[in-house]
Amino acid sequence: MRTASIAAVTAASGISNPVANSRGGWRAWLAPALLGIGLLTTYTLTLHPGVTEGDSAELQYMCPQFGVCHPPGYRIEVVCGKLFSLLPIGPDIAWRINWMMAVAGTVGCLALFGAVRRITGQALPALLAALTLAFSSVYWHFCRLAEAYVFYNAFLLLGTYATVRFVLGNRPAWLYAGALAVGVAVAERISELPVVPALLGLWFCRWRHARVSVGRVALAGLLFALPFVATVGLHLLRYDPSQLYLRDSLLSDRLLGRAVEQPADAANRLRAAATYSLGLKWTHMAGFRPRATWRELRQYARLLSGAGAFDNRTLLSFAEDKDNQFPGTCISLAGLLLAAWGVGVWRREPAWVVLGLGMFLGNLAFYLWHHPWDNLTFTIPGLTGLALLVGLGAAGQRRPAGLCRTRVAWQLGVLAVPAFLALTNYRVVMADAGHERERVRHYREHVVSAPFPPLSVIVTSYWQAMTFRYLLHLEAGRPDITVIDASIRRWAEIADHFARRGRPTFLPADRLKIPAMKEAMTRETPPELAAAGFVQVHPGRLAPVGLPP
Repeated sequence: MRTASIAAVTAASGISNPVANSRGGWRAWLAPALLGIGLLTTYTLTLHPGVTEGDSAELQYMCPQFGVCHPPGYRIEVVCGKLFSLLPIGPDIAWRINWMMAVAGTVGCLALFGAVRRITGQALPALLAALTLAFSSVYWHFCRLAEAYVFYNAFLLLGTYATVRFVLGNRPAWLYAGALAVGVAVAERISELPVVPALLGLWFCRWRHARVSVGRVALAGLLFALPFVATVGLHLLRYDPSQLYLRDSLLSDRLLGRAVEQPADAANRLRAAATYSLGLKWTHMAGFRPRATWRELRQYARLLSGAGAFDNRTLLSFAEDKDNQFPGTCISLAGLLLAAWGVGVWRREPAWVVLGLGMFLGNLAFYLWHHPWDNLTFTIPGLTGLALLVGLGAAGQRRPAGLCRTRVAWQLGVLAVPAFLALTNYRVVMADAGHERERVRHYREHVVSAPFPPLSVIVTSYWQAMTFRYLLHLEAGRPDITVIDASIRRWAEIADHFARRGRPTFLPADRLKIPAMKEAMTRETPPELAAAGFVQVHPGRLAPVGLPP
């Protein structure tokens, strides 16, 4: 009777022993199938409803045009985004690019599930690891809208899964698949590169079980380098200043003195493309700084601890507050204790501890070296390593001979960790949902249909410029409209520059902070354009400083 009851719990939970796993029975596929369907449904239901702002809007703008994003360019993501933009689902292209992140986030969690189940021979710990990552606030947020973090992390996790399969089975096909997937992950994301030593450490700990020859290493190295070669080639092919997707950005750069001319000779063009693809433009933010280190460790510790579950921070406040504390919780204190338990229990099989701990520490080193205002968004590879250790802690030991009632109860009990994350982070993720829906509705009903005169110019910040380019160039079919991005202190001179040349010139009204000026300029603006949120600039109206002709 006892054996039958345990078997019933095991079957209902989707747990299968190593023998069943190796046979590939239907029960082995039940848990990942339910996990994938559940996560994709959750991410789709909580998806951002349309066009966003900033880098996310840039990706939504570039993907359907097969364009070039800011350094490092994200060519592989743009190629996939182009394919997703053609799908016959969703209200518009922006929604489909957002949905690509939901798919990528689901794929990443399934790969983590597969890796932990292969390591432990158990499905419940694998489910715990996947759900702990899936419902961590940083990961969940970037499964909702167009960005690079979850997309490239999916390839990192696919590479991790393939590497686990290789070191367990010594099949070279998994080595090659892992090299290619990790190559995609790091080709345009230098933030993922510090995680690669963890994968090498995994192989080193198990080299007797997964031997490699010179030929295998050479082929794996070529596959690892192939994605970067492809990104550089795509940059050379698609970086065309005459194309719409680059026109307004390059014009903005020329007006503001930010322009860097493309080298004429092939060697320097290749060097410039490689530099662009490596994202070396951002190295000025890098360096280990003691003062910044303490601040960023405090921020990261708060994110991991669960304290964010009990305050009123939202994702809008993340960008606006001086503290730049990402809201919500990742992993949680209970999850960290499970991860520490996993390190202790699995110390006799150090390969898996090296993998999880190496991913976390490698990413932590990058986090402490890199200092943009949104640095916490770069922690997803480290969170992945912690989630893997959480799964090891829940498993307790590798491939147990049998499952007792106590072990099953323990593993079901620790599912409280992702349940806590899901319940508390849902509030954080959806806190701005009403604002998002209202803004998208305004864009669709007013901005897309706004009767801008031919050859109009809109001067705004980078944050809004990508949104307006997407709405007007793609949705409204108005490539004649130029959208200039500049800091607000340069708006007066740029707007007057175009107004004096007879171009109908507009500013976003919500960024004008002087009520009297805003009211006067609104009266001088056609009502339909004022309703869309713009004010027209007339020559001499804003006391310009002057720009080059």
